Amino acid sequence: MNLEDVKKVLTDLAIRKKIFHSEAELQFELGVEFKKNLGNVEIWFEYPASLLKNHSELLGNDKNRSPMIDLVIIENGDFYPIEIKYAKGKLEYKDENENEYILSDNGKDKSFFYVYDIRRLELFASKYSRFKKGYAIIISNNEDWYRSQAPKKRDKFTFDFYLINNSDNELKGEIWYQLQTDEKKHVILKDKYKTEWAEYSSLEPKSKNSEFKYLICEIKQKNTLV
Repeated sequence: MNLEDVKKVLTDLAIRKKIFHSEAELQFELGVEFKKNLGNVEIWFEYPASLLKNHSELLGNDKNRSPMIDLVIIENGDFYPIEIKYAKGKLEYKDENENEYILSDNGKDKSFFYVYDIRRLELFASKYSRFKKGYAIIISNNEDWYRSQAPKKRDKFTFDFYLINNSDNELKGEIWYQLQTDEKKHVILKDKYKTEWAEYSSLEPKSKNSEFKYLICEIKQKNTLV
């Protein structure tokens, strides 16, 4: 499995599921689509990190964070862990089958926890020999997440980094963030990751937050991460 396979899964999923009620629904539908696309693979939801050697290091200093990995694809004995985030912007929508979706803004802290997921996957890569590649995926319909430029004005919720849609923008090094609870958090990434968003879906009629985009960061096996 490679990055192009992951992109194809998202492209195929968008044909039948343009919008999701929740992160849990997105996680499930991605697992289903991976199985359809890749065929003879194992799909694990909420894979327990406790099964891994040195699993406590996946949690870093925050013991309240989940010790589960959202999705694990096992192909020919190789592990491909996937962390998933769904950053919602406020939207009300009915699809062609009259299914109603009511999305509320689920907070700006998702951005930091997305980067936290990348670091968890880096740790996974450094501690687990069966790790092949990992993927951190975020889907959002909130343009504040994928704007082309960082906002000029910073408020107390603004972070040291931006998930802006710019091929020159990178997530790297030490990243600090102030949560909405005013608690300060930081994470140190060992690699560099481009933040290039891609189109996921566009709902009709067009309105604020009716366009969904996705960002994928690929985490590779590196022996120097420890």
